Amino acid sequence: MRSIPSPSLWHTLVAALAIVGLLGVPAASDAQAPPVSFSRQVAPILVRSCGGCHVTGRKGDFQMPSHDALMRSGMVQRGVGRSSRLVEVILTGDMPRGGGKISQADVNTLIAWIDAGATFDGDDPTVRLDALARGGTAAMPSTEAPVSTMPPMPDLPEAELSELRAVAGLALWRRAIPDEEPVVERRDGVCVIGNLPAQRLGELADTAADVAADVRKQLVADGPLIKGGIVLYAVRQAYDYSAIWQNVDRAERPRGITCHAGVSNEVVYAALFVPSSEPGPDLRASLAESITAAALAGRGAPAWLARGAGRAVATRLEPKAAIVQQWRREMQNAARGMQADALAGKGTAVDQATLAGGFVTAIAGGAKLRQFVAALDAGKACDAAFAGVFRSSPDKAYALWAGRVAK
Repeated sequence: MRSIPSPSLWHTLVAALAIVGLLGVPAASDAQAPPVSFSRQVAPILVRSCGGCHVTGRKGDFQMPSHDALMRSGMVQRGVGRSSRLVEVILTGDMPRGGGKISQADVNTLIAWIDAGATFDGDDPTVRLDALARGGTAAMPSTEAPVSTMPPMPDLPEAELSELRAVAGLALWRRAIPDEEPVVERRDGVCVIGNLPAQRLGELADTAADVAADVRKQLVADGPLIKGGIVLYAVRQAYDYSAIWQNVDRAERPRGITCHAGVSNEVVYAALFVPSSEPGPDLRASLAESITAAALAGRGAPAWLARGAGRAVATRLEPKAAIVQQWRREMQNAARGMQADALAGKGTAVDQATLAGGFVTAIAGGAKLRQFVAALDAGKACDAAFAGVFRSSPDKAYALWAGRVAK
């Protein structure tokens, strides 16, 4: 068995190696380095390198949406940068996964911040890291937030606003898939951008507009489905769909998910991996799910509620679709191992979508979903709108439903 150097000898070796640069960290000097800012330096590193999996996501059951959450996770031990678990998984190459890499300069910044006490240089340590990285100070929401938030839209006529969103949507495509110029088809309320053959994309745009009209009847009593319309990204290859997740949603594509929705700056979007089969009930159900989710996300609903509403509406519109029957089977299986905190990010992405869909389908019968959307359009915050329509907070309503279904 190999002998381990004594602590004093080990520290001497580390210092010597640092002096000659073999550890990749600068040797100590008499000049005192300026303090590392968590808000301006550390938060951007964490969001850039770990954000999709562990800031907006909860991969491996670990999430650090704020400084407070990071410190409570046990991943950082104040004063010992290299011994902190956060740094260890980076130095060993275990993180980040998926081919990414954190530069040595960024690692040194993390170590220096932890060595100096891992302090927070602000007023509220519960501020979201992604807000800090953008220079904002928004506090953490009480429920899961959408991937990004939409700024107030300009007060423009619908046609001009739709044009603005289409242009921004095309720019977002070029960021996600820069090596392939897309086909663009505009329809009432929907701008379809994708790399399907031109004829196929045109047919999809017709179907999407028809589905969007049906969704509008489910959600809105009067007016458009959402002001400025929805951008629908349609791709024919799985790796293109993954590229949208990575470059727009800043996350790895969850296994088993083939459509989703979100908001990126002024773009309210749905994204869909389109199978090679002809249009049918399954495609219409997927369009209904993602278009509904986009309409809810664009109104500030949390991601789980947007997806749950998507599945509820799709189930109403296409009850005989094979994919809807699959959701029902998955719901039966998920109910056996149901946990009351599933909406907080437990379980796989498919499990979360299944339970969210089952929950919203159960509580949002009749006109309740339309009433909820009307409350959001009237300017109410999501939690207040939910409580006003469903007479409970989301957490309490879910726990009550979960208890009934699990019996």
